[in-house]
Amino acid sequence: MSGDNRKELAATFSPAEIEAPLYKKWQEAGYFKADAKSKKPPFTIVIPPPNVTGSLHIGHALDHTIQDLLIRMKRALKLCGFLEWITLELQLKMWWKNN
Repeated sequence: MSGDNRKELAATFSPAEIEAPLYKKWQEAGYFKADAKSKKPPFTIVIPPPNVTGSLHIGHALDHTIQDLLIRMKRALKLCGFLEWITLELQLKMWWKNN
Protein backbone atom coordinates (compact mmCIF):
# COMPACT_ATOMS: atom_id res chain seq x y z
CA MET A 1 0.00 0.00 0.00
CA SER A 2 1.64 3.21 -1.10
CA GLY A 3 1.38 6.25 1.18
CA ASP A 4 0.70 4.07 4.22
CA ASN A 5 -0.21 6.47 7.04
CA ARG A 6 -1.36 4.03 9.71
CA LYS A 7 -0.45 4.88 13.29
CA GLU A 8 0.87 2.45 15.85
CA LEU A 9 -1.63 1.65 18.60
CA ALA A 10 -0.30 2.78 21.98
CA ALA A 11 0.44 0.07 24.53
CA THR A 12 -1.44 2.01 27.21
CA PHE A 13 -4.44 4.31 27.15
CA SER A 14 -4.02 7.87 28.37
CA PRO A 15 -7.48 9.37 28.95
CA ALA A 16 -6.06 12.85 29.61
CA GLU A 17 -4.83 13.11 26.02
CA ILE A 18 -8.38 12.73 24.71
CA GLU A 19 -10.51 14.09 27.54
CA ALA A 20 -8.62 17.30 28.35
CA PRO A 21 -9.07 18.96 24.91
CA LEU A 22 -12.72 17.83 24.73
CA TYR A 23 -13.48 19.11 28.22
CA LYS A 24 -11.90 22.45 27.38
CA LYS A 25 -14.08 22.75 24.25
CA TRP A 26 -17.20 21.88 26.25
CA GLN A 27 -16.37 24.49 28.88
CA GLU A 28 -15.72 27.16 26.25
CA ALA A 29 -19.00 26.30 24.50
CA GLY A 30 -20.88 26.73 27.80
CA TYR A 31 -22.21 23.17 27.96
CA PHE A 32 -21.95 23.10 31.77
CA LYS A 33 -23.70 26.42 32.39
CA ALA A 34 -27.34 26.58 33.39
CA ASP A 35 -29.59 29.41 32.30
CA ALA A 36 -31.17 30.73 35.50
CA LYS A 37 -33.80 32.59 33.48
CA SER A 38 -34.85 29.54 31.44
CA LYS A 39 -38.54 28.66 31.49
CA LYS A 40 -37.77 24.97 30.96
CA PRO A 41 -38.45 22.66 33.92
CA PRO A 42 -35.28 21.35 35.59
CA PHE A 43 -34.18 17.82 34.76
CA THR A 44 -31.75 16.19 37.16
CA ILE A 45 -30.24 12.73 37.45
CA VAL A 46 -28.65 11.91 40.80
CA ILE A 47 -26.01 9.22 40.60
CA PRO A 48 -25.32 7.50 43.93
CA PRO A 49 -21.75 6.85 45.07
CA PRO A 50 -20.18 3.37 44.84
CA ASN A 51 -21.00 0.85 47.54
CA VAL A 52 -19.20 0.74 50.88
CA THR A 53 -16.22 -1.14 49.41
CA GLY A 54 -15.60 1.74 47.02
CA SER A 55 -15.40 -0.52 43.99
CA LEU A 56 -17.70 -0.30 41.02
CA HIS A 57 -19.49 -3.40 39.78
CA ILE A 58 -21.85 -4.48 37.01
CA GLY A 59 -24.83 -3.13 38.93
CA HIS A 60 -23.39 0.37 38.69
CA ALA A 61 -22.85 -0.05 34.96
CA LEU A 62 -26.45 -1.25 34.51
CA ASP A 63 -27.83 1.59 36.65
CA HIS A 64 -25.87 4.23 34.74
CA THR A 65 -26.87 2.68 31.41
CA ILE A 66 -30.56 2.80 32.34
CA GLN A 67 -30.23 6.42 33.47
CA ASP A 68 -28.51 7.32 30.21
CA LEU A 69 -31.27 5.59 28.25
CA LEU A 70 -33.98 7.49 30.15
CA ILE A 71 -32.25 10.80 29.50
CA ARG A 72 -31.86 10.03 25.80
CA MET A 73 -35.50 8.92 25.53
CA LYS A 74 -36.70 12.13 27.18
CA ARG A 75 -34.60 14.20 24.80
CA ALA A 76 -35.66 12.12 21.80
CA LEU A 77 -39.34 12.58 22.64
CA LYS A 78 -38.88 16.32 22.74
CA LEU A 79 -36.88 16.42 19.53
CA CYS A 80 -38.71 14.10 17.21
CA GLY A 81 -42.28 14.24 18.45
CA PHE A 82 -44.69 11.48 19.29
CA LEU A 83 -45.31 9.98 15.84
CA GLU A 84 -41.63 9.83 15.00
CA TRP A 85 -40.96 8.18 18.38
CA ILE A 86 -43.57 5.48 17.66
CA THR A 87 -41.87 4.80 14.31
CA LEU A 88 -38.50 4.55 16.03
CA GLU A 89 -39.92 2.26 18.70
CA LEU A 90 -41.39 -0.08 16.08
CA GLN A 91 -38.10 -0.15 14.19
CA LEU A 92 -36.25 -1.01 17.40
CA LYS A 93 -38.72 -3.80 18.19
CA MET A 94 -38.23 -5.23 14.70
CA TRP A 95 -34.45 -4.97 15.07
CA TRP A 96 -34.48 -6.76 18.44
CA LYS A 97 -36.76 -9.46 17.03
CA ASN A 98 -34.40 -10.10 14.11
CA ASN A 99 -31.14 -10.00 16.12
